Order: sequence, then C-alpha cells, then structure tokens
Amino acid sequence: DLQSAITCLECGNVTKTIDPIIDLSLEISDNSGLIDCLGNFTKSENLDIKYSCSNCQTRTNATKKLTILKFPNVLSIQLK
Repeated sequence: DLQSAITCLECGNVTKTIDPIIDLSLEISDNSGLIDCLGNFTKSENLDIKYSCSNCQTRTNATKKLTILKFPNVLSIQLK
C-alpha cells in the first residue's frame, strides 16, 4: 500500500490517504541505484499549488510525502 500524507504548513494538519500499489515509476539519474530512486520517490516535496486545508479553512502552502507501507507480492518498477 502507498500512503500519501499532505501537511498544511499553516496549521500542521496532516491528511493521509492510502491506495493499493501495483507499480512504481521512479526517476533515475547517473550513478543512482534502486535504493536511491526509492529514497527520492518517498522524500517530502512542496506542492506547486495552494492546498485547501480542511482543518484551518485556508488555502495555504503544503508538503506531500509518499510512504510505502506494504509491498505487494509482485511489484512492477519502471525506471525513467
């Protein structure tokens, strides 16, 4: 399962969603291995758009972090 956590930078509220994971599409660069690619995939990133926080009722900046909670028995990984 893949968890997406969006954190409001105004009030700190975290909204989590969990989706089944079937495949991953990972960015690869020179001299990077699979572990590096997974690390980049799961690191926190700033959202490009204003987030509508349900807790503080404002449109604000937010971060998004993906976490792999459970790998399926078979996982397809695309390196791009």
